[in-house]
Amino acid sequence: MLKDVFKEYRENFFKFTIYFILSVILKIISSKLSLSFADSWSLNLTIDFSLFLNREFFLIILLSLVEIYVFIYGLIISRNIIVLAPISQKEAFTEASSYYPKMVIINFVFSFLLIVALLGLQFLIKIVPFNFLILGLYTIFFVIFISLISVFMSTIENCIVYYDEKVFFLIKEGIEIGKGHFFKILGILLIGSVFDKILSSNLFKVGGMDLYLDDIFNSLYSIYLSLYVMSIIKKRGRVSL
Repeated sequence: MLKDVFKEYRENFFKFTIYFILSVILKIISSKLSLSFADSWSLNLTIDFSLFLNREFFLIILLSLVEIYVFIYGLIISRNIIVLAPISQKEAFTEASSYYPKMVIINFVFSFLLIVALLGLQFLIKIVPFNFLILGLYTIFFVIFISLISVFMSTIENCIVYYDEKVFFLIKEGIEIGKGHFFKILGILLIGSVFDKILSSNLFKVGGMDLYLDDIFNSLYSIYLSLYVMSIIKKRGRVSL
C-alpha cells in the first residue's frame, strides 16, 4: 500500500502545487514567530500568564487558524485524488470552509489534552523530582499518550473531510481506523518526525542561516500522509462529495 500511495503522490503532486506553496510559506512564518510564552513553562511551574495576552501570542493563534484552513484545502485535494473525483482548485479552497468549524474544534480538543498532559508532567517533576519510578512511569504514559493523540488526530482530521457527518461519528470512525492501522500510521509519523529533527538541526544551516528544509519537508510529508490515510478510509466505505 505504501508503494501504491507513493505512486499516487508522484503522479498527482502537481495538483498540490498551490497547497504546497501556501503550506511552506505559512510554516516559515510560523517558525519565525518566537514562542516566548513557552519559555515561562519552566520546571518550577512558574508561568507568566500575561504572555498569553501579548501581540505575539495572538499572531500565533491567527496563523494557526489560517494553517488549519489551508490544511483542509490539501485534504480535499487528497480525498478527490483517492476517490477519483475531479479537482477544481477554486472549489476545493471554497469547500474547505464547510469543514473548518469541525476541524478547529478537533484541534482545540487535542491541543487542550496535550497541554494538560504537559502540565501533569511538570507537576510531577515539581512535587517528586527524585522519584524516578513515578517519573519513569509517567514518562512512559506520556509517550503512549502522545502516540495515541498523533495517530487519532491524523485519522479524525481526514475523516472530517472524507465524511459529511456529525463530530461524534467522525471521532468514533477516526478512532476505529486509528486502532486498526495504529502501528502503520505511527511508523510513518515517527519517520517524519526523525527527518524533521535532522533537517532542522545545525547540519542543514549555512553560516547559521536557516534553509527551512524542515518546513519544506513537512509540507511534502503532509501530502503523502493525507493520501495514505485517505486510502485507508476509502476501504471502509462511501465518501460524501
